[in-house]
Amino acid sequence: MTIDIIIALLIAVVAFFALVAIWYFIVVPAKRKSLAEEARVNAEMEAEVIKQKKLLEVKEKFLSKRTELEKEVRLHNSKYSRARIASSSVKCSSTKSKTS
Repeated sequence: MTIDIIIALLIAVVAFFALVAIWYFIVVPAKRKSLAEEARVNAEMEAEVIKQKKLLEVKEKFLSKRTELEKEVRLHNSKYSRARIASSSVKCSSTKSKTS
């Protein structure tokens, strides 16, 4: 009778260790793999968000600089136009005074 109990206990212990081994070598790596995949996907998504933010910052900076340069060009052109008009009016007045 005691031998039957000992054999049953040994079978139970061996079965327990077999289940632990199966869990450790099959379930845990699969779980690690899924966690690693999830971390990779999250990292890619975060990288894409950062990339989009940086692109937006660059676009805003570009538009700001472009507006600034367009203002400078308009100012330069208006100064050039005024100088040209003044120059032509001086020429006109000098030619009028010569003809008079």
